[in-house]
Amino acid sequence: MEVVKKETIDKWIITAYDINKANGFHDSSYTDNHRLMMIVTEIGEAIESDRKRRHLDKKAFEIFAFLDKSFAKNQYWQEKGFVQMFETTVKDTFEDELADICIRCCDFIGTKSLTFNDAFSGPVEFPNGFYNHFAEKGWDWVRILNDAKFDVPARVAGLMYEVLWYCEEHFIDIEKHVDWKLRYNRSRPRLHGKAY
Repeated sequence: MEVVKKETIDKWIITAYDINKANGFHDSSYTDNHRLMMIVTEIGEAIESDRKRRHLDKKAFEIFAFLDKSFAKNQYWQEKGFVQMFETTVKDTFEDELADICIRCCDFIGTKSLTFNDAFSGPVEFPNGFYNHFAEKGWDWVRILNDAKFDVPARVAGLMYEVLWYCEEHFIDIEKHVDWKLRYNRSRPRLHGKAY
């Protein structure tokens, strides 16, 4: 798989783990089931964004990418502008929720001190069916996390593989969305203002 380079995914694994640790998500000893459920909630949020038709349109994506590149060295943009623009343009869109799934997967793999290749045992076999709605695809992704034929890190890496391919097939620049979401998460309060 070279939809996203493995080196990039391994960088995400380290970064997601480090950001989540700094934000308090590793202060308690959570079980694998807890972490898997957090991934499932992100799948649910992606379904909700799709149901509400909250997709980032191509023009908004291009404008945000242009501004981010243009103001890369601007202190205001780095400290406040990026976060404000992200919250009004990208946050909670379908693409942003797909990035959240990837970040949760990366954090899980990071908690096991693994690289993507260490965790990944190959694509998960599902019949290539027609999906009327993204909810059906989301259900297949939940099924991947429950497939007892594989150990838990392999399931998580298998899910991430499926998400990356989905994005490739639907022309979603998931690499940009994950990078943006990781940057945004650095600015968030402890536990993102939640109980866990």
